[in-house]
Amino acid sequence: GLNATSFDNVSIRNCNITNFTTGIFFFNATNSTIHNNTILNTTSAAISIQNASVLNTIHTNTLRLNASYRSQGIVLANFTRLTNITNNTINVTGNDSIGIALYFNVNDTLILGNAVVTNNTRTNGILLNNSIARTNISTNSINVTTNLSRGIYADTNVNDTIIHNSTLTVRGYAVFFDNKIWRTNITNNFINISSEQDVSAIALTTDVNDTNIGNNTIISNNSGNGFGVQPIIRVARLNITNNEINVTGEADGISITSANYDVIIMNNRIRTGGSNGIRLSPVFRANITLNNITVSGSRAG
Repeated sequence: GLNATSFDNVSIRNCNITNFTTGIFFFNATNSTIHNNTILNTTSAAISIQNASVLNTIHTNTLRLNASYRSQGIVLANFTRLTNITNNTINVTGNDSIGIALYFNVNDTLILGNAVVTNNTRTNGILLNNSIARTNISTNSINVTTNLSRGIYADTNVNDTIIHNSTLTVRGYAVFFDNKIWRTNITNNFINISSEQDVSAIALTTDVNDTNIGNNTIISNNSGNGFGVQPIIRVARLNITNNEINVTGEADGISITSANYDVIIMNNRIRTGGSNGIRLSPVFRANITLNNITVSGSRAG
């Protein structure tokens, strides 16, 4: 569609772009703006910013992609930093599609006020993949409509992430952080998951450290085992405080398993149709204080 390679101070506004592989492509671009464009039916990405691009803004665009496989709304990659992604409407369809994707050494990104919808199997609303630092994901609406999908997925060396004041409605995991994750704050969000699969609203697994989960409303309406919060396998320094957790089906409100350390669970209100409000197996150095727990399932005891 439009290609800006090694240009600075570029402004792309009020364009209609249809039926290209990539709608707008920035490569080593600085201090540029993509604003109020409509991009339809690209087969790879609607907007892609790569290769040490700095200080760019993607604002108030409409992106609708209908590829059968791996369509991506907005892609940042390869040492891109200081990007603002704000107030965009993104709708992607196709297996393995992604609303907003950050790949390989992308730093200092603001993702604010976007409406993201993904359709089809194994999709992600927002993906953070491989050495991503200082990402602020706030006041977004993420709607993932099919099973085996994730609202926000972080994988491998993702540091200093904020997920705040967003609404996640997901047919799968709402938040899934996996493999060497550091310093995450998940606060003041409304999370509602439903699935026929065994998924959790918030899942943390394999060397996830220094996580704060606070003041969220979490609803799990799974027909399978849909836990509210599920840290597993070497999760350390975890605070779960002041959350409202409501779980239907035979699942636990909070389930912490497989060698986790230094956990605080405080001032949560938990209602579950499973067998446990809180399950620990094993956890070392846990402080569980002032929680209100109601268990009503057939296995309650």
